[in-house]
Order: sequence, then structure tokens, then C-alpha cells
Amino acid sequence: MAELLAAGIRDFSLFCQDLSAVPFAPDPKDSYLLALAEASQCEFLVTGYKELLSLKQHKSTRIVTPAAMIELLNKARSGDCGGQPEGSPAQA
Repeated sequence: MAELLAAGIRDFSLFCQDLSAVPFAPDPKDSYLLALAEASQCEFLVTGYKELLSLKQHKSTRIVTPAAMIELLNKARSGDCGGQPEGSPAQA
């Protein structure tokens, strides 16, 4: 069962070999998350860490709470993509 789960995760994963210089994060231990977000060009970084959330965005990556991400996914599923979820930054 664990092997099947691991294979499923691997199928939907993006592996980053080379990370750029580690960007600055309020907590240096979290800088690798920003580097991974940048290298993978991800749209969202979902976190509960207040320090990362205070950045609101890193390059093209929006930093949102789990609740805000769920709200975005629900809106996308229902076809209502307008507006911003509570606790997320405004689009630039």
C-alpha cells in the first residue's frame, strides 16, 4: 500500500535538481521553501507559518493559508474565480 502511495505521489511530483541562491525568509530555516517555490515556478505556497505568510508573495508565487487555498479551490471548482480569498494578497 505504501509503495502505491509513493508511486502516485511521484507521478504528480516535480523534482528540482538545481536551486538558485537561497532567498531570504524571515526565518532562515524556511528559506529553502522559497527557493523550491522559485525553482519549480509554483503558483502557490500553502503554509501556516506566520513568518512566511507575512511575505504574501515571493516572485510569482502567492503565499496563502490552507484555508485560503481551500477557498480558491472551491471557487475554481464552482467556476467563481473572481475576487480574492480572505487572507490572501491582491493580484498585482
